[in-house]
Amino acid sequence: MAEELTNPLTSLLKHKYGIKSPSTTLRFTEKDTLITKWRKTAQFIFKNGDWSDQDYKDAILTYYAEHPAPGEYVEDRDPYVYKQGERSNLHFVEDHIERIKNTVARDTKGKSTPEDMEIYKVGFRGNGAPEYFVIDQANHLTSKQGESYHFRNDPSVGSWKLGNANLTIGYAKLHNDVLAEFDKRNDFATDKEKATVRALVGKRLAMLAKPQYAKEFPSWFQTTKFGDWTHEEYLARTEQDPRFDDKNRRVYVQKTPLGQITHSLSEDRWRDARISNQAISFLNDYLNDTYNVVIEQRYERDLDKQTHARAWEQKKQINKETQAMMDQTQLKKYFSSVELDNDVDLELYKQLSPEMMNLLELLPAGDDKPILRLRKLGNYKAQGMYVPSKNTLVVDFRRPGEIYQGMAKDAGSAGYTSFIHEYGHYLDRHLKPGEKPLSLQPEFRKILQAYQRNVDEKFQDTPLAKKKSYFTTPTEVFARAFELYTHQAGLQSNLIGTSKSYHALEYRCFDMATYQEVKAYFDKLPGFETLAKDLNQDITRDLDLKPEAEPKQMAEVKSEAVKPKEKAEEKQPASQPAAKEAPEPQEEAEGKSTEAKPKAKADEKKPAKESEQSADAAPQPTAQAQNKPEAGHSDQLDLFAPKAPAAKEAVPSDPRHNSEELKNYDRLKEFAVDILEKWTKTPERLEKLIDATGSRLLENNPNRVIEFDQWQTDRLPRLVSGYELSKAGVNVSKYEVQTVQGFAKEPLQAWESTRLYNLDNLMEQAKQRDTLGDYQRLKTVEDHNRQKELAELPSKVLSQKLEQSGIPDPNDQSLKPVVRMVARITRHELTDALTNKKQAPFKFTPEERELLKQTSPEKMKGIYLSSTKSTQTFYNRIAKKPSLAPKQNINKPKGKER
Repeated sequence: MAEELTNPLTSLLKHKYGIKSPSTTLRFTEKDTLITKWRKTAQFIFKNGDWSDQDYKDAILTYYAEHPAPGEYVEDRDPYVYKQGERSNLHFVEDHIERIKNTVARDTKGKSTPEDMEIYKVGFRGNGAPEYFVIDQANHLTSKQGESYHFRNDPSVGSWKLGNANLTIGYAKLHNDVLAEFDKRNDFATDKEKATVRALVGKRLAMLAKPQYAKEFPSWFQTTKFGDWTHEEYLARTEQDPRFDDKNRRVYVQKTPLGQITHSLSEDRWRDARISNQAISFLNDYLNDTYNVVIEQRYERDLDKQTHARAWEQKKQINKETQAMMDQTQLKKYFSSVELDNDVDLELYKQLSPEMMNLLELLPAGDDKPILRLRKLGNYKAQGMYVPSKNTLVVDFRRPGEIYQGMAKDAGSAGYTSFIHEYGHYLDRHLKPGEKPLSLQPEFRKILQAYQRNVDEKFQDTPLAKKKSYFTTPTEVFARAFELYTHQAGLQSNLIGTSKSYHALEYRCFDMATYQEVKAYFDKLPGFETLAKDLNQDITRDLDLKPEAEPKQMAEVKSEAVKPKEKAEEKQPASQPAAKEAPEPQEEAEGKSTEAKPKAKADEKKPAKESEQSADAAPQPTAQAQNKPEAGHSDQLDLFAPKAPAAKEAVPSDPRHNSEELKNYDRLKEFAVDILEKWTKTPERLEKLIDATGSRLLENNPNRVIEFDQWQTDRLPRLVSGYELSKAGVNVSKYEVQTVQGFAKEPLQAWESTRLYNLDNLMEQAKQRDTLGDYQRLKTVEDHNRQKELAELPSKVLSQKLEQSGIPDPNDQSLKPVVRMVARITRHELTDALTNKKQAPFKFTPEERELLKQTSPEKMKGIYLSSTKSTQTFYNRIAKKPSLAPKQNINKPKGKER
């Protein structure tokens, strides 16, 4: 019988708020504020609970536990509550009650009736006259929540307070849990600071319960920029107010496009803002955490419903061969049990299980071994699943051709490539014991919120917009973050996606800043201390993926891919050179021609029977090779297939340059990544890219790589945007100028994909045509851009500056080889950027080349990015140190230009 476990998140919600398993969901949008999130969460709590009279009494008392506003209530009133009809020492006057009910119902304009009103009476053991509390079970008093009323002409009735049933219960449950969570915090410098912030949290909670405060004072629920400053930052960013002698009177000068604005900012005001920010940030984090618990609970509940069927029970009639494999498998070392369906290919399992063992030896283990099930997942439309309630990791263990027959857009991706992703789900639940998974812990909060913001922004108007709630579920974010972490570490395996798969939009929502947080987070987890280093290896095993009955389309594609090389050459025109001598057609096709011919020769040496068999069954690529493009049948890129030996031939530019698709910002980003990977795939290509980098050091890196691929010159031309030309009054349509599609940013605008023009080419044409007006305008653009650059220096002068700048010595043998290599690249690029003479082409030393031969393309890309960052750092250091920086008088032209 399938195991039935209580969902820990359901238990958590019941413990915190007293609600049952939620039947409705909680929805936040990017437009929600702290106030609207607070109200939505309160309504969610009420809808998902069964509330007794005692719950209402406790909720009413919560309104008197803290001051809703400063000075509204007298301390030590000690309230108690009774409901109408209960025996008590509080006198319920029937006439008074009827008048109150009718009056309140009339104020709802007929939406509620007197029968919807339930009356409670609050007495005080201390000071104060008793008063009524009216609760509208129809919930039409939202705008009057917590308001007090009385009859002016009849003070004998006394006063009454109003409340919706949903908000009265919801606000009270939230109020109590917020303070309980705050009291658990231990991250304050002093107890006094904690008490001060807690008092403000209590005041803000009381204000959130009364709509008029949120409406009249919205700034009380917002953070301020200067409230995030530390005391040191406050002193550094402000200055003494020149109008006063008092040193405590300080001002903050804000620079805006329209000029400077001076704000008076005393230390007391800064301190109040800092306390307010801490209180508001805590409330925002609390509500976002609650929201994430709810959507995670719903995700797991829906997953339980999907996997509740008998199909998840271990089958009683298992083939003998399959049962023997299950009994003997070494994977039991890492799983409590391993269950195979009868239709699992046992030969494929024999080939892949050793690779899985190698991977599991590297990965951290959890506190409870999971179950591994290998089975078909066709009905679930997934390659893999992790079911927390059953602690079961499920992988579709079929070949790509079997899984995706008739689904060409997904062809080429085997189910077992999802293993790392599903293992990430398992670690989320079991790496550390606790009632919450790691994805809901405070340490992961910053990553989760950043990713959710990026999804809200990037998923708009895309096919993935409908799946936004799935992708932003905390455990999905955690699993993808873990997947990306292992990929970036350098892991190459059949059990993880290919490099191309991590260019998908859902992975690009981990921008660079967020990924840095991801890396720092995982590096600190138990068992991850050396994981990134350990995973930097290729554990891929060659798999025979020939299915017993291949789909016809897949068979045709494969047979075409393995045709003997001689046959392919026979179809080429006589004027074309042999494929062996042809330049590389595309990055994705590298190594194809070198694989086919040796295979054909190997077949000649086989016995007749074996050779005959292989003629009927073409050899199949590995799981990773399945992701390799074949004549346009797949857009997947395989970085793990054998590479052709490096050649000194020219590498053609990518045909997508200046195409319509690159006008889309996201497509251009993908394109830039493809180009970077193309030029960091081999040491020879990396040399060429490095050699051109210094000539346009201040150009943003994607543009620099894109224009290098298009023009492939050692001195890259200067680029200028259409906005800059239009602003200068230059009509670029008059010229036949070279262009490239790249990134540009107008003032106060976001980066976008735009057409960039070759400024050198444009100026040359303007000068030749003698259109002095345009030439002078272009000179203005040129001079404006030159203001960002340092003046060029003679080589001898620059050499002295570089020695003083602190760049590591490339000849220092005490440094790691990679550090010496990056230092040498940095010096070369700086020399190109700051001298007026082109130096000899950059070449790696024999030692560096040997090191790079053992380095994955992903790591070579990292070396290039590290070197450009290092170059920019030292360029800025020279610029900021007067003793190092070259002098340049912008207003004074050079001698030969006078």
